[in-house]
Amino acid sequence: LTSLASGVNPKTHGVMTNTLKSAKSFRGITMFHVAKEHRLSTAVVLGKHKIHGITVPQLFDYAKYPSYTIGYWTSDRVIKEFRAILKKKDVNLFFVHMKEPDYAGHRYGWMTKEYKEAVKKSDDAIKELVSIATKELGKDSFTLIVTADHGGHGLGHGTRELSDMTIPLIIWGKGVKKGVSMRKSPKLIDIAPTTMWLLGLKPPA
Repeated sequence: LTSLASGVNPKTHGVMTNTLKSAKSFRGITMFHVAKEHRLSTAVVLGKHKIHGITVPQLFDYAKYPSYTIGYWTSDRVIKEFRAILKKKDVNLFFVHMKEPDYAGHRYGWMTKEYKEAVKKSDDAIKELVSIATKELGKDSFTLIVTADHGGHGLGHGTRELSDMTIPLIIWGKGVKKGVSMRKSPKLIDIAPTTMWLLGLKPPA
């Protein structure tokens, strides 16, 4: 997630493991830092409390996530919070996290029946998200990027296996040519500079 937001590799940003303690060793800036420097509005809704460390107050105008005691929100609740924020204010950069595929992968296994059902639930939620954004912002007025921070195999991930390292990347909407496939395989670190380009911002060195 840190590489996705910052556009640089772990050796550069300093977060080498999947823990909050490691996250505190972050060095550098994210696309949210750049957006705020240019006085753009930012928001985040998370489906998992564990990653709430990214919701640094000075980086987000609006931040919603489940409490420690609850732990998780369903995608339905995530979309409800997304709708509530978008109804109040225009948001230039909105990060939305859904937990179902990751949760099902760890509990039942990647590519199991339960995992595929979780992916379908997230897909339905994305459909609702697009509907809400179209209603609140207008058709063809926003760009949607759909991706994941990792793949998986068995009940886990974190190895160099292809299934762990391969993720989806779908970019749709304003500024995107319809039906075009990328000639070179993109990487997680391409998402932040692409997002900044879409916002008309220059990525830092």
